[in-house]
Amino acid sequence: MEFRTIHSFDATPNPIDYQHKILCVGSCFAANMGKQLEKYFFDTLSNPNGIIFNPISLVQGLKTALHPDKLEVEKHVFEYQNRFYSWLHHGSFQSHSKEELLNTIHEQNAQLGKFIKEADYILLTWGSAHVYTLNTTQEIVANCHKMPSQSFQKRLLSISEIVSYYQTFLTELLAINPKLKLIWSISPVKYVRDGLHQNNLSKSVLFLALEELLALYPST
Repeated sequence: MEFRTIHSFDATPNPIDYQHKILCVGSCFAANMGKQLEKYFFDTLSNPNGIIFNPISLVQGLKTALHPDKLEVEKHVFEYQNRFYSWLHHGSFQSHSKEELLNTIHEQNAQLGKFIKEADYILLTWGSAHVYTLNTTQEIVANCHKMPSQSFQKRLLSISEIVSYYQTFLTELLAINPKLKLIWSISPVKYVRDGLHQNNLSKSVLFLALEELLALYPST
């Protein structure tokens, strides 16, 4: 009798080697994979915008790096309890000075934008289809930065919303870097604070959206 599920996988036609540049972005799985790749001396850039769980904020960060606009970045920076944060970034991006935070973000964007254009692989990990939108602007935020919950509305992304957003981005991305290969993953971590039912709905949306994208972009 087998008391565990055994998986077998076919070898990839595009194996990763030491001459490849690999960008890892998304939730905790991407961060952990990036650490392992760095440990074994692969040319890797891991979560330059910090850990990000929802697929929309993930792309927003990548697009900002490809099209650096200081005014566009600045409009996402805000002050809370005498510290400055960015709605496009993880909470690790914070400072007592707005200028210091903006300089950090601009430097990171320059590094990320250059890396995307040269990368051979991007490993993207989606964590959740639940997003938080800021009441004042209706924008989807990458992190709530421990602000009061009444400042946000929580909602579940639709499959079509994710697919449409990524179609626009992937068309642009592959035009910039035609050799790029994408490695997709969905975090197995359960968001139990949402309840198991809501967690399962969220993961289902991600899997179905990814299935559509894989059909649209089979060569990636």
